[in-house]
Amino acid sequence: MRIAISVTSVSIALLGAAAIFGMVRRGSGGQCFNRVVSYCIAGQAASGTVHLPEKTAYWQSSQRLDEQGLPFSEAPDGSRFRNMSSVAFAMFSRDARSFEDACAAYQPDEKARAALAFFEQNAVEVGGGAVVWRYDYDTQINDVLLKAPWASAFGQAAIIERLLIHSCKTGEGRFAELARRAGKAFLLPVTLGGLRSENDQFVWFQEVPMPDRHNPFIVNAHLYSIQTLLLLDRHFPGEGFRPLAERGLQSFRAALGVIDNEYWNRYDLRPRYMAVDFQISGRGSLRRIELRTGDSSELRTHDGLVLTRRPALISFSMRHGREFDPEQLRDALDLRFIFAGDGDVEVSVPGGRPGDIEFFRLASRVKGATGSGTTVDFSVSLGDLGWGQVAPEYLPFHAATLASIARSIGDKQLFLRALRWQIFADRHAKRISVTGAQKRWPWADNADLAAAIWDKFGSMRPADVPDRKIRLLLLSLPMNASDRAAAFETLPIKAED
Repeated sequence: MRIAISVTSVSIALLGAAAIFGMVRRGSGGQCFNRVVSYCIAGQAASGTVHLPEKTAYWQSSQRLDEQGLPFSEAPDGSRFRNMSSVAFAMFSRDARSFEDACAAYQPDEKARAALAFFEQNAVEVGGGAVVWRYDYDTQINDVLLKAPWASAFGQAAIIERLLIHSCKTGEGRFAELARRAGKAFLLPVTLGGLRSENDQFVWFQEVPMPDRHNPFIVNAHLYSIQTLLLLDRHFPGEGFRPLAERGLQSFRAALGVIDNEYWNRYDLRPRYMAVDFQISGRGSLRRIELRTGDSSELRTHDGLVLTRRPALISFSMRHGREFDPEQLRDALDLRFIFAGDGDVEVSVPGGRPGDIEFFRLASRVKGATGSGTTVDFSVSLGDLGWGQVAPEYLPFHAATLASIARSIGDKQLFLRALRWQIFADRHAKRISVTGAQKRWPWADNADLAAAIWDKFGSMRPADVPDRKIRLLLLSLPMNASDRAAAFETLPIKAED
């Protein structure tokens, strides 16, 4: 298998330049498609420049409340839009610890009744008795302009959950039946008006219903959908919801090496317009760069790039890598840098946590005598690259949703991963923004650690587990020094205050 990547340009910028992640402009161009939904993907010039779509009216709008208390968005030109998930969250928030807690806390007031009426009136049949709710505005997702109307796995999951909460509280069965029909949309691929990916071997529940090649494969919608399918299975066993959730989990596990990049979480899986950036520093000059993808390689000559202690940034344009292929989640891209001159060389890759400029060292080498050629080789996977990091408010949502899934199926390793993500979020919230090389926290499978964490904290939300109690537990476990160090990497808290 090959990751089809072509180096079409190299741009050099000093650290601290405004656009660290490549050349991006807003404008027109690209290709447009008219299928179940209509969309256009931004064009990419031979230089690597990508002309992103202009902001749509929705992203220039302000949120308002109607006379029934339901949210809508109003654009500067007076046009109005409904965000389906926002209506669902207005009916009942997503902060409940469990479905049982949500059922107990929910109050079917006038606003909730208005939301239910809206959902009944706006359900659209898509085949086989399945229904969806469609968004009524154009939007842009990464480098794609998506035209209305379109359905969303995220909005669908939010609505289903609230229909079931209402039915639990009131006993009104027609809303549970509407939830069941809505769940059937996850069984259908996007090409048939449904919400899952086209690839039966890599089932993903799509926040936007585009073909796989251009779909961003957004993580939070996928996790929320799995959680909701497991909830549907509790209410409607034998309807196919649990096997579908398990197929989605299989894909999620296959993608974990990209989603969890050892310091933060990915928002989506498809590489964006510029995805390969490296920082190089040292002495001497860069002579050549070689990329190996599968059994092929490409050479680029760069005689004359003089290296200094002040890092330079080199950006590679990914021409074909913008199309998603799940094989990319498993294969590495091998790179070789050939230098001239003596002295040391260091190659790093930029991270992408919001608000920080971070670089993680990939390779370093002390070179030989003046004039000799020296190579620095390393492999990099999609998980190493700094595109597509999730916003800070979504990482706790990832953690809470994954913990709920773990409890539903009794998976201790998934709960351990959820707790790790919450710690990532907590560390970031307490950070002092810095520039420079930062630490990554490798994951190590440890059944004993997962079992101990599960026994102690498995009934809690990750956000409610204090670092102090995690630290005390890890210090109390019978481990040798190496295993204990690995445990404090998997759950990246300090061994001592």
